Order: sequence, then structure tokens, then C-alpha cells
Amino acid sequence: MAKKGIVIIFIALVVFSAIYALWDRRDVTTSSDNAYQAYMTGLETMQKLYYQDALPHFEQAVNIDTNFAMACAYIGELYFDLDRKDEARRMLTKAVGLFPLITERERLLIVVTQAKINEDIPGAEKAVDEYIAKYPDDIYALKFIADRSARNKDYVASIDAYEKIIDKDPGDALAYNMLGYLNYYNRNFEKAIEYIKKYSIIASREANPRDSYGEILMYLGRYDEAIKEFEAADKIKPDLDFVLSHLGMAYREIGRYRDAIGYFERAKEFARNEGYAARAEEQIAFTLFLSGDKDNALKSITNLHAKHPEWYSVVTYWGIIAAGNGELDISYEAIDELNKLLDKADSTGQDQNYKNEIIISREILHGRINSTENNYDKAIEAFSRCVEIGSLPGLLMSRFLLGDAYFDFGKLKQAEKILLANLEDNPNHPFSLFSLSQIYQAMGNSEQQRQMLLKYLSVMSGADDTAENVRTARQQLESLTEL
Repeated sequence: MAKKGIVIIFIALVVFSAIYALWDRRDVTTSSDNAYQAYMTGLETMQKLYYQDALPHFEQAVNIDTNFAMACAYIGELYFDLDRKDEARRMLTKAVGLFPLITERERLLIVVTQAKINEDIPGAEKAVDEYIAKYPDDIYALKFIADRSARNKDYVASIDAYEKIIDKDPGDALAYNMLGYLNYYNRNFEKAIEYIKKYSIIASREANPRDSYGEILMYLGRYDEAIKEFEAADKIKPDLDFVLSHLGMAYREIGRYRDAIGYFERAKEFARNEGYAARAEEQIAFTLFLSGDKDNALKSITNLHAKHPEWYSVVTYWGIIAAGNGELDISYEAIDELNKLLDKADSTGQDQNYKNEIIISREILHGRINSTENNYDKAIEAFSRCVEIGSLPGLLMSRFLLGDAYFDFGKLKQAEKILLANLEDNPNHPFSLFSLSQIYQAMGNSEQQRQMLLKYLSVMSGADDTAENVRTARQQLESLTEL
């Protein structure tokens, strides 16, 4: 669910940011200057990712000019994002009915949007192919190429396309944003921060640059700095669901579970649609699980699963939390459901990246089950598959699980190697730091154990009292100090 939602939003960003680049040329069809001005204000608001605020401006544009096809398309896009799906489809049907009045470019962009709303992935890809073939050198084509390359994890090609976009339009703020993320995924961490800072300069009064900067900092383990950026974003534009979710994730990473749950609750309250609300709810359940409240975690995720068994992330958390509670029958059931969702993804033409997310989820569950049953060799095989096809930032958790499985199997050197690789990508990764301290204890290397405990406790200095690993780390450090 989460990954699919991101892909849908990204396609929307590609479409409207492409149009944004051509505003000065008024490359949309309307007979009214006032309608055009309302449309432009809507696009400006969407550029800030303030989707709910953008809707009234597009509605105003259509009220002024009922034949304004592109404004109709954006209304449909926003209705879909706000769970008004029947209205969204009607609005796109209206836009399509206006095709005789508009340009070929507008028609193709509307076809992409309509296919997305109808969840017709092959149809959307066909329209994108047609556009690239007809207009290979313009900014629209570059954005579609960049999007497709990113989804295929060809980060070099995607970066190249976005750099060409900036050459054509140095004021394209969202291109700088994407270059920040893409360089992070490609482990160009300094460049990632550099591009996000440029994004912040171009869009200095907006919330998303601060949120994006915070997200990159969080992935790099700079949690305190990340929280400050997220808080700044929340101050600029309160109650954005994605900003609140990021605050929850950052606080959870450093063991402040009560604060994390509070932010996830707010994210759920202000969620733009049911999908975002469910995403916040699953994060609440997982946070309860990590805090040690496993019974309530399982109750929460089981209730959510009853409502949304069609979303793979919900199924995954259901299986993981159940495995942690020793209820492996649920975990096996979750694996069966993930296999069915994978079959559906094949039949509906989902891209390989989306299918890999489901495969990783399934293999994590296989690994968790095998670890619980002390079949560590099989657990290692499952987690190794996750590492092979995974990418940042999720790769950190897959490597941690693999390292932990090696540790449980008594293969200390392999465990150490895997977890040290995590620290190269995030030197403050709490799970890896704590596990390394236990590995060095098992190796009899007291000094290395002490260094890892000190670093871990520094990262987790404000953790809740319920954080079991923090209590263990403090006790072990005291014992080493006494020696």
C-alpha cells in the first residue's frame, strides 16, 4: 500500500511539474484569463504539496470556464487523492470529453491521469511511451523518463534526466527535491544534502523542503537535526500527514515511543485519505510492538488487517507482530496473503519495483518464522534475498535482520560484517549498534563492546523507560565500568 501510494503521487507530481515548467507559454487551453489565473494558483499550491488547499482553485477555474480540460483533470486527481474516487472518475470523463478542444499534449497528459485513477498501469505506461516518442526532447519527456528510471532503480539515469530538467528550467523546485532523494539512494550523501539545500533556497517559505531535508538527515542517523527540520516544516504548514508521520518515525528511532505514537495519531487524524490513515495506524501498531506492548500491538494490527487485507504493508506488519508474539499460524497466513497479492500485481501489470516490495515483505516473514523456530540457516537465506533486492533506506532493516540471524546462528564474523555495513550508511543506526555490542560481548572484546554501548546509549539518551535494549545496554555498561 505505502509504496503504491508513493508511485501514484509521484506520477501526479511528474504531470503537474511538467506543466509548471511551461506556465509562461500558457500551454493549456482556456478562453478565460480569470480561469487561467485560478488554475495557476492551484498549480502553485500543488507545487508546495498542499493538495487540499489546491482543490478550490481548480474548482474555481472550472466554474469560470466549464470547458477547461486540464483544470478538470487536476480536480479529478485531487478528488482521487482525497478518496472521492467516483467523483474523480466523473471529472476525468468530462476532461476526456473535451479532447476536441485541446492540444495533443494536454490529451496525452489527461490520458496518463485517467489511467492512473483507473489503476490501469499498462495504459498509463502506454500513454507515457507515446508522449516520449512524440516529444522526445522537451521537459515533459524528461520528467517521465526520470520517473520511470527511478522506479526501475536506475538512479544514474534518473539523476541525469533531472539534471537536464534543471538545465532547461533552473527554477524547477521539485527537480532539486528529487535529485536529493535520488543521490541518497545512490549513496551520494553529500550531494543529496546539497540538492535539498538548493530546494530550500528556491522554496524557502514552504514546508516540504524542510521535511525532505529532515528525511534525508533521519536516514543518515542525524536524528536530532532531523526532528528540528520536521518541526520547522510542521510550523510552516501544520498538520501535513507526511510531516507528522516523519516526526513519528524519527522519535521511534531514538526510542521515544510515546512521542512517536502521538505524532502517528495526529497523522491519522489529518490523513488526506484512508490509505494515509491506515499507514499511520500500522505505524502505531509497530511502535507499540517495539515498545514492548506486544498484546495491544497485535490487537491493533489485527483490527486494521480486518479492514484492509488488500494492502501488503498491513499484511506484513500483521505477520511480523504476530511472529514476535509467537503466533506463527498468523504469520504463515500472512505469507499466503502476500503470495496472492504478488499474483495480483503480476496480473495487473505492476512494475518490478512494486513486486519486489512484496517479495521482501514475504521473505522477512519467512526469516522471522525460521528465526523463531531456530532454523537459522533458512532465516539467513530469506534475509539474504531481502538484502539482494533491497535498496536504501529499507535495506538497513533487512541487513540488521540478516546480521541478527548470523549472530543467533553463532556466525559472529559474518554478523559483524553485515552490521558494520549498516553503519557505513547510517553510523547511528540504533538496532545495528546494539546488536554489534552483543556480538563483541560474545567475541570477548570488551573494549569494542563498550564503544558500541556508549554510542548506542548516546543515540538513545532520551528513550522511554520501556525500551528494553536501553535498560540492557546500561546494565552491561555499568558491569564493564566496574571491571
